[in-house]
Amino acid sequence: MTTTLVLEGGGLRGAFGAGVVAELAREGRASFDDVLAVSSGAPTAAYLVAGQVDDGVRIWENHVHGAQLISPARWLRREPLMDLPRLVGVFARGVPLALPRLATAKARCWVVVTDCATGAAEYVRATPENALDLLHATMAIPIAYGRAVEVHGTSYVDGGIADAIPIDRALSLGNRRTVVILTRPRGYRRIRSRVGAFLMGKSYPQYPALGPVLARRWATSNRSLETIDRLEADGEISVIRPSATLPAGRLSRRREDILATIEAGRTAARAWLRAPDAP
Repeated sequence: MTTTLVLEGGGLRGAFGAGVVAELAREGRASFDDVLAVSSGAPTAAYLVAGQVDDGVRIWENHVHGAQLISPARWLRREPLMDLPRLVGVFARGVPLALPRLATAKARCWVVVTDCATGAAEYVRATPENALDLLHATMAIPIAYGRAVEVHGTSYVDGGIADAIPIDRALSLGNRRTVVILTRPRGYRRIRSRVGAFLMGKSYPQYPALGPVLARRWATSNRSLETIDRLEADGEISVIRPSATLPAGRLSRRREDILATIEAGRTAARAWLRAPDAP
């Protein structure tokens, strides 16, 4: 049966998805035809497709805590709060992603990015040539990074701006089964914040198309969550989510919280695999 896996992001909450994937791989249940990921879910997706699940978890365990990724001191130097170029360097050299495998793997890896010129979501297949730039772009969140990333001549930012949980795109791939990994517990809905949308829009004054997208981001995300709840209730998709708020938040720096979030992902995967109606 052909299967699509969807990985939500959410900054450091993305460690949950890494834990889920690691446990599925341990149980021999991490074979997918398409893997579609957003923001911080994208590195886990790329390492899964490349057959490097353990390496993907190792990055979460050892390379994103403390000041390695997020440091307020960077703002004092007029730099982005998040040091994404350093993290992409980990993907390239520290715990290198086996880029050629993206071209030969059974699964296709799709990364969601937001086009700066149009404000539209794009779903770009990761290849050996574009993967590192795509990972950089999809994690380029407003305010904390606030910069666009060029991929083959097009400027992109965080895929979660335009499509935080790409359920419609996942279904359009036409596979028989869809599994969605969320990083928020059941019932979560995004709250509208005009101030937050304004501040995020200020991150990209040169890209006016992003302002309206940021302003309606809360509603776009909530529509996706409502669609997921309906499809799950109807038995049309399967969802793995945390049972409670995760220890790691969007900009967490404590290694203990990140490790606990990975373990929460493993726990949720085990519960999903034991469920009587597990696929």
